[in-house]
Amino acid sequence: MTSSSVRLPDRQPTHPRLQDLFAYLTVRRNALREAVDAVPEAQRSQPPEPGRWSVADVLEHLALVESRFTTTLGNRLAEARAQGLAEERETSPIVGTFDQAAVLDRTNRREAPEVVRPQGLDWKSAWSRLEDTRRSFLDVFLSADGLALADVAYVHPRLGSLNLYQWGVWMGAHEGRHVEQVREIAATLNSQV
Repeated sequence: MTSSSVRLPDRQPTHPRLQDLFAYLTVRRNALREAVDAVPEAQRSQPPEPGRWSVADVLEHLALVESRFTTTLGNRLAEARAQGLAEERETSPIVGTFDQAAVLDRTNRREAPEVVRPQGLDWKSAWSRLEDTRRSFLDVFLSADGLALADVAYVHPRLGSLNLYQWGVWMGAHEGRHVEQVREIAATLNSQV
């Protein structure tokens, strides 16, 4: 597989704010694919050191996180729609509305909550699951194309209240954080050869 094998959703959003978000998420996903491709396939399920995650583990973690927030944000959106969520009036880009620095900073390692810790999928299964969860995640946003997603919020345990656009950017930043982790894994594995 190469980075060109990243599957995109069947349809694209029509609203500029979602177009901005989808473009950002595509860039992040392509960077992840390139980082994974830089690790020899035979080593993608191999932890670089005892107690550390393999590339497969990172991919599975990303799929678990994205799946959880797909459900959570989908439920929050359904509640907002039931309460009469308005149409979007803004067209300004949304990627810059969320400061990604804290998410991208890998100087402080974080322990993943138990519910999003990998359970041992091989890298191909983990990648496939990650692609499936991305389509579902994007479908949540596509279902609300043209609605005021900045008016729908959900609280992140560390970062506080984020609107749905910001949650989308957070998801990309979270993936970006783990792109760096995959690159670190590759460097460690290469130094062992």
